[in-house]
Amino acid sequence: MSVRFRIRTPGGQELSFASVEMFEDFVRSGDLSPDDIVYDAEDGSWAPARTHPIVLNIQYEEELAEESGGEASD
Repeated sequence: MSVRFRIRTPGGQELSFASVEMFEDFVRSGDLSPDDIVYDAEDGSWAPARTHPIVLNIQYEEELAEESGGEASD
């Protein structure tokens, strides 16, 4: 199984996620810190969670779902 996302915490811990769905679940859990660094194997980039486009998109969808009283779309 290949890794799609990696997360590096400021304390040096590393986490890996094979799919977008697994990564989305982690982001929605609230365990991702804005200071964590996220790697996306699809484009080979590292970025802080607070500015990572996929993280921001997941958080935006979650906010929209909360505002509408429903669940975020997949």
